[in-house]
Amino acid sequence: MANGDCDVDLLYLHRSFFARAISDHPKDPLGSPYGTSVIAAYRSAGSLVAMMRNLHGQLKEPSERIWFLWTHMFSCSVRDRTSKSMTLLTPG
Repeated sequence: MANGDCDVDLLYLHRSFFARAISDHPKDPLGSPYGTSVIAAYRSAGSLVAMMRNLHGQLKEPSERIWFLWTHMFSCSVRDRTSKSMTLLTPG
């Protein structure tokens, strides 16, 4: 879970820069000055989703009651959806 804490910190640290890259450079957010934050947020979100999937698979009932983990999953899903849209918009 300690690794998950680091991913949560990174996700929220880069959140505003991720949003700025998407809004200022919708066609190529990785080419923006905030491209590093886009990558960091995307990787952190992927790690958190994988961790939560594993936790939920092992401890379904208790993990369903830990509401703050699910708020992080919502943040991850927004970034994941934005990144997938971004991938569709980026040529090549």
